[in-house]
Amino acid sequence: MWLSEIFKKKIIWYLWSRQKKSITKGQSLVEVLVALSLVSVVALALVKVVISSVRNTNFSTDQSQATALAQKKISDIANISRAEAGFWSNPSNYSGTEILNEYYCLKTTVSEATSTPGLIPTNSPNYGKTKVVWVKVVVYWEQSGSGSMCNGKDYKHSLSFNRYLYQ
Repeated sequence: MWLSEIFKKKIIWYLWSRQKKSITKGQSLVEVLVALSLVSVVALALVKVVISSVRNTNFSTDQSQATALAQKKISDIANISRAEAGFWSNPSNYSGTEILNEYYCLKTTVSEATSTPGLIPTNSPNYGKTKVVWVKVVVYWEQSGSGSMCNGKDYKHSLSFNRYLYQ
């Protein structure tokens, strides 16, 4: 009887251990940790790509806006040069700095350039009568701690545009 009790216990233990083994089929903790590490590395790389894409998109948008602002400013000065007779006598009066939308800073330089060599061909019929004005518009954006100065503030990015106007 005593032997049969031991035998029963061994059989129960054997069956219980077999049942336990069948339940524990699956992934070990190490495998799960390795898989999670790989997933987090891939997720981090994707986040970096998305952040870079958003920054590039914002920069392109700002650059396009800066170009449009500079073109408009040059066009306005060209219109003034045709409409106002006093423009050609003192074009530097139209130079200046302005802040737009608290984000963009436009620095406009208008200067007489008639005496600049090569702008007017010497064989031109209007050689001595033609006046030339040089218009330079620099657009700054994204204030930062260092970079280009406009209106006493530092800006991270800038674009410069030049155009000659002839009378």
